[in-house]
Amino acid sequence: EQILLFCNSFHTDIHYSIFWTISYRFTWIPLYLLLTFMLFRVFKAKDALLLLVCIGVTITLCDQICSHVIRGAVCRLRPSNPDNPISAFITLVDGYRSGQYGFPSCHAANTIGLATILSLAMARRWFTISIFTWAIVVCWSRLYLGVHYPSDLLVGGLIGSAIATGCFFALKSLVKLQRNAPRYVQQA
Repeated sequence: EQILLFCNSFHTDIHYSIFWTISYRFTWIPLYLLLTFMLFRVFKAKDALLLLVCIGVTITLCDQICSHVIRGAVCRLRPSNPDNPISAFITLVDGYRSGQYGFPSCHAANTIGLATILSLAMARRWFTISIFTWAIVVCWSRLYLGVHYPSDLLVGGLIGSAIATGCFFALKSLVKLQRNAPRYVQQA
């Protein structure tokens, strides 16, 4: 609770806008389109499509397991829920409270799951650092908005990473992913 209250305490008008935008799911559509383009540039078309299907399966599993299986079993109120005593100490952004339960975080499971599968597929240090930085910033925004405890994010991230790793290696056991030849080789 202390970590949550600390992260939630840095409120200014500019922070409201930034973290609200970061947390909003449709904000990242241009990034997802760019990542799709990158997959088709790096991998042969068939393998890029297989990776996109694998990503879709990963995110669906992450989201459904977190939101429909675990949340229903655990029933831990979000810190922003008015029935939770800590909600009196949470600074809300435009009255945003999200849903009733928040353990584990679907945002964390989905973004960390996506970052994991893409970093395994791309296997480039700069890319891994970039995509995980993005995922961590999205997770931080959920703390800032006061809709998740740190443990919600940690468990969501672990679930996302585990599911993504399992899906990626299941895909690799079925097919050998092939990268596109470097441009200078294609021209020769």
